[in-house]
Amino acid sequence: MAYELVKVTPHCGAEVRGLNLSQPLDQRTVDGLVQALGRCFGALHLHPAWPRLVEGHPEIMEIYADADTKRIAGEDWHTDVSCDAEPPLGTILQMLEVPEVGGDTLFASMYAAWDALSMPMQKMLASMTALHDGEATYRGRYEGAVEEGKVYPRSVHPIARTR
Repeated sequence: MAYELVKVTPHCGAEVRGLNLSQPLDQRTVDGLVQALGRCFGALHLHPAWPRLVEGHPEIMEIYADADTKRIAGEDWHTDVSCDAEPPLGTILQMLEVPEVGGDTLFASMYAAWDALSMPMQKMLASMTALHDGEATYRGRYEGAVEEGKVYPRSVHPIARTR
């Protein structure tokens, strides 16, 4: 299958053009999309806390905000669901309605951030770990979430992961 990858930022983010994901992908195409996302690369992630899921598609999170919204999902710099034992490979964002002002989102390349560190800093960070606690992140944060008896994921991960 012919497709085109178009970079949308210098370090991360690309648009895949000319690929019909409603049809099976041949192995050559799958191999060429190693950094792309989709069911060919494993099961899609199910968020441990998000209350507004698309009916029949629990892997799709509906995010809605308007002028009266007090807290907007993703308004702080974060890594998606790092509290899971195996965090998601990546995230796909599709905006159906975008306001005239704002509504933008930013992604950062952690590969570029790592490469910009000095060798002594890389060496120091390479041996460190951190606790990623879903309880602290999710409890009481999402309106409409059923939390009674809910246990949120909690995992220890390397501070710097290069693979």
